[in-house]
Amino acid sequence: MFAFDIARWFTVVLLTPVWWSMALLLIALLGDLVPAWRGPVLRLFDRLEGKHPESTRRINHVPDRRAA
Repeated sequence: MFAFDIARWFTVVLLTPVWWSMALLLIALLGDLVPAWRGPVLRLFDRLEGKHPESTRRINHVPDRRAA
């Protein structure tokens, strides 16, 4: 059913970190550009890094970058 040869398995295994890093880069870009996404993206990255959630609560209150 899923009869991959060895070259296809190597391709899948070697490209997995590339797609994972591109997805994280896209999420980080969305968190930077869309203020509503900033909190959830920061919590996701804090969770991936194993940080305590208190640091994210403090960062969520950063004002937008729009000029007054």
